[in-house]
Amino acid sequence: MSKYAHNIVSDADQNTPWYKMMRWMGEGQKILDVGCSSGYFGEKLIKDRHDTVWGMEINAKDAAAARKRGYQAVFEHDLDTLDWATLGVKDFDGIVFADVLEHVKDPLAVLKGAQKVLAKGGFIYISTPNVAHISIRVMLMEGNFDYEDRGILDNTHLRFFTRKNLLQLFYDAGMEVTELDARVDDPPVGQVKRHLEKLGLQPTKAFDALVDSTDARALQYVLAARMAQNPRPAPELSLPARLTDDWPIIAQKMDDDDKIIKALQKELAVVKQTNTELASRLNHIRRHPLSWLAKGAARKITRHASREH
Repeated sequence: MSKYAHNIVSDADQNTPWYKMMRWMGEGQKILDVGCSSGYFGEKLIKDRHDTVWGMEINAKDAAAARKRGYQAVFEHDLDTLDWATLGVKDFDGIVFADVLEHVKDPLAVLKGAQKVLAKGGFIYISTPNVAHISIRVMLMEGNFDYEDRGILDNTHLRFFTRKNLLQLFYDAGMEVTELDARVDDPPVGQVKRHLEKLGLQPTKAFDALVDSTDARALQYVLAARMAQNPRPAPELSLPARLTDDWPIIAQKMDDDDKIIKALQKELAVVKQTNTELASRLNHIRRHPLSWLAKGAARKITRHASREH
């Protein structure tokens, strides 16, 4: 199976592209999950949203896994050569490209092809990495552009997007972006500044503002778009407040406090057990006082006899 087959979609983590997409999607819809991998997202839509889901996946083992998760069908096509008109299914209420467009040669051609099977008024939902993230900017300043197994510089990525050229892509495809959000990843400011210092640079207030900017904090962009009816500008993107550089210290303090609490809970459990045993012995003494006195006398005689010898 592919390296993407083991992702987990959970409502517990709201900072994921899947969670953000689901906020915009209706229930009981007809969905095409393009690049569905092993079907982890479609399974969530089927179970929680009562959607009817088709998939598209180039990896045969992943496609087989998606079928077992309840997909109506999973097409094994290469997006770079697919003729969408021959797909055999159309009028989808939603078409999902979760971390897919960066893997194809011509994203614009893919979007225009998908429009052929999109229902009137339907939406295309996408997520894609942001190559303008602060981690990449600092890496380039150091003269590096190192591919990785996963992440923004995934070694299978063919195209790279910023917010500006991503919005331009949908404009060129004749679509209007109706929803825009981002998955946030904030490297500590202190860590970024240490990289600058290695280059002999000193951060300024302008640089601090750059680090806190939307386009530097967004690890991935997530958006919804439909065919342009009354074209309008994309919605503004507002990210949650940035955590301070003290957050690792705060997290460690919370972890230490949690360990102390657990240790105290164990001690309390031992004390409760001891109290229970003492209460049981006291009740026994109250019910059988003569027996208790006899045992006490026997212990005294035993101690006295041991001293005599």
